[in-house]
Amino acid sequence: MALRINGQTVTHDELYREMEQLKNAARGGDNPPNCCERDEEFMGYAKENLTARILLTQEAEARGVNIDEAAITEAFEKIKQEAGGDEHFYINYNTSQEEEPAFKASVGINLRLQKLIEEVLGPKPTPTDEELEAYYQKHIDRYMTPRQLRVSHILKSVDHGKNPREVYADLLELRDQLRTGGAEFAALSDAHSDRPGDGG
Repeated sequence: MALRINGQTVTHDELYREMEQLKNAARGGDNPPNCCERDEEFMGYAKENLTARILLTQEAEARGVNIDEAAITEAFEKIKQEAGGDEHFYINYNTSQEEEPAFKASVGINLRLQKLIEEVLGPKPTPTDEELEAYYQKHIDRYMTPRQLRVSHILKSVDHGKNPREVYADLLELRDQLRTGGAEFAALSDAHSDRPGDGG
C-alpha cells in the first residue's frame, strides 16, 4: 500500500521502515509492542509521521529553506559520537554502513524542518528562572519519585565446620566498628564478607 501526498508517492517500503523505527523506539517505553500485535496502530503513526514530514518538506522547498552539507555532516557525526562510536550507532539505530547515506539524508530533512519551524514560529524562547520555578511548583507531582531503600549485608557462612558462635561474634564486632568507630560499610564488607568485592 502506497501513499500519495501532493503528488509525491510514499512507497510501502518507506512506510514499513518508518513503522519499524517507531516500534523499535517504543520497545524502550512503558508499553513495548510484542511482535506484530500492534502493527496496525504503528502503521497509522507511520502514515501520520510521513505525511507531516512530506508536507513540511514541500513547504520548506517552497520557501527556499536549505541546510548546507557541512551542517548535516556535523549533526550526523554528533549522533554517532553520542551513540558511542560507529559500532554502537549501528546497533542503537538498527542500521548499517550501507544505510548511512539514507540516515544522513534523514538528518538533513530534520534539520531543514527545524529551520522552517523556527522561521515560521520564531526562535524558541528561553524561560526565565521564575518561569521555570513556577512550572516546577505547578507540576511537582511529575518530578516526585517513590521513596527507595537500599539494603546491604555482610555475608558470613557457617558451612564447612565454622563455629556459628564465632561467626556471630565476628559480626557483632563488625557492627560495633560501624556504630562507634565510624568504619565504612563497603570497606568492612569487602574485607570480611565471604563474598568480597560487591560492597555488601
